Amino acid sequence: AEGLRLGVPTVVVPFFGDQFFWGETVLRKGLGDYEPYVSLTPLRLVECVLNSTHAAVKERCMRVSQGIKREDGARRAVDFI
Repeated sequence: AEGLRLGVPTVVVPFFGDQFFWGETVLRKGLGDYEPYVSLTPLRLVECVLNSTHAAVKERCMRVSQGIKREDGARRAVDFI
């Protein structure tokens, strides 16, 4: 989340819990790449990093960053509670 808040493409290598969900979300939204730890190879890691360096991915990440910075998540959580 912090990387996306800063507008940086993300490579998720999940190994536990909700990391799989977030990895799939990053991939589906075009914000980076994703490969589960159990199937990660050095070649696949290189592919993930290269896939995350395309200009279109960087542009989407910057748009997401702007949206994250505009929202007041803590205030929304307090209001919800």
